[in-house]
Amino acid sequence: PDGPTRAAAITALGATIEFGDLDVLIQRVAQPRDGDETAVADAALAAACQRMADREAATAKLVAAMSSAAAPVKGRFLEILARIGGGGALQTLGAAVKDADPQIQDTASRLLGEWMDVDAGPVLLDLAKNAADDKYKTRALRGYIRLVRQFDMPDDQRAEMCRAALDAAQRTAEKKLVLEVIGRYPNAAMLSLALDAARNPELKNEAMAVAMIVAEKTGAR
Repeated sequence: PDGPTRAAAITALGATIEFGDLDVLIQRVAQPRDGDETAVADAALAAACQRMADREAATAKLVAAMSSAAAPVKGRFLEILARIGGGGALQTLGAAVKDADPQIQDTASRLLGEWMDVDAGPVLLDLAKNAADDKYKTRALRGYIRLVRQFDMPDDQRAEMCRAALDAAQRTAEKKLVLEVIGRYPNAAMLSLALDAARNPELKNEAMAVAMIVAEKTGAR
């Protein structure tokens, strides 16, 4: 019954529990005794799943438990899945953006926008093009552009993602973010993208300035 002792025990389970007993922590997340236990249970379950040799199997357990949970608990499961990462978690978050509940949509789109792996690129691009709400489209596109800007990848992949982002962008603000990426990673493909963007009257000045920077850095004429 002592809260701190109970919290310590839950934390210890996160560091020691085996796959077959994950349901113990899943149940704690779904039905914490009190508000103070919520964060402890969430952190313990995330830590336990991250330790598992088969994270995808652990993810499947969480997804199964989440299906019958109320919206606030579903949102917490989504937060845990984002900590775990991996293909199953990414797919679940992508589906959750299309959930009927606006709270779930908002949580899932936020977590996807913060995803720390280039594998999220196709999911974010799809949402940037097809999400029902413009807010989620913008959030997804900015997350996609962040991946292009921050993560290591081959030059041709970065250029391809920049072109996809420019094509998907509906607002000038996001197009300018892509131009910033183009200027940061100069090569012949990026120069071509900048010159193409300069055909847009709203981007002409910024795109030509970026094109000049890229040309100078690459020695292009």
